[in-house]
Amino acid sequence: MSTLRISLLAIFAGAILGAVALMYFVPTLRVAAYPERMGFRTIAPGVMVEAAFSEADAAQLLRDIDTARARIARFYGAFDANVKLVACKTLTCNQRLGGEGQGAGTAAAMTYGTPFVSVLRLAPRGLNPTIIAHEFSHAEFNQRAGYWALFRRKVPAWFNEGLAVVASDDARYMHDGVGHTRCLAPPTGLIEGLNAFRRAGGTDPTLYARAACGV
Repeated sequence: MSTLRISLLAIFAGAILGAVALMYFVPTLRVAAYPERMGFRTIAPGVMVEAAFSEADAAQLLRDIDTARARIARFYGAFDANVKLVACKTLTCNQRLGGEGQGAGTAAAMTYGTPFVSVLRLAPRGLNPTIIAHEFSHAEFNQRAGYWALFRRKVPAWFNEGLAVVASDDARYMHDGVGHTRCLAPPTGLIEGLNAFRRAGGTDPTLYARAACGV
């Protein structure tokens, strides 16, 4: 067997093992791959919800997704990202998938980027067009910038998060208006590392506003 073939087989085997390990440690990815086995149901292509969703809840979520898609398409010029969305109606579901409670400092949603698809997890308080659009922005930017650029931290976390605030038109962190007139807080103390940004997000009420102003 040639050295090239051995190298390719090693890379392929490593990729498979990596994917298996990732699915083991990130239950949201398991839901995206096997929704029924995980107690979820598919209400539209790429959209999975826990059993607690009523038909009315599911219909409202699909409307919110359409609104979020349109918002991101207007901002970027198109929305071409390959996404799957996993939505929780209850805190028990969100915590089972690795989320937290419902306090102000807890994440309303999370996007898990991979080279092929972005998987979004929505907590109960993330079931609205603005939060969904924020996560869709991450997915679209992931596709445009390239997964490996983000994986290797070539893009600072404040820019990715600030861009998502602007793209989703999140009124919690921006004034109405145009350009710098929208800033609620000056772009100081911007955080480049993703983990550091996430840790600060739970205790710093102006973090996302500063990031948006920086963008």
